[in-house]
Amino acid sequence: MRTPLKSVQGDVLRRSAPECRYLVRGEDGHVALAGTAVLGAEKSFEIRLGDRLAPGRYALSLMIAVNGNAVNADIQRIAFSVPLDR
Repeated sequence: MRTPLKSVQGDVLRRSAPECRYLVRGEDGHVALAGTAVLGAEKSFEIRLGDRLAPGRYALSLMIAVNGNAVNADIQRIAFSVPLDR
């Protein structure tokens, strides 16, 4: 059963160890970044891309794994751009 993280009790979240796994691809399809983000104090994930990417268009794919389980994960894709003048 899927449940919003903000509605799950803190002790249950600590035991289940949710993590966000992400992959960033450039327009050419090559992987620019990949990694994991741990759950923050506000029961949310934050992926800091900062100046780790060159200007251009990218696609971010991400999923949440619970206790390392990535079976039947709902993968979200988000397109974004990094401007030339940042």
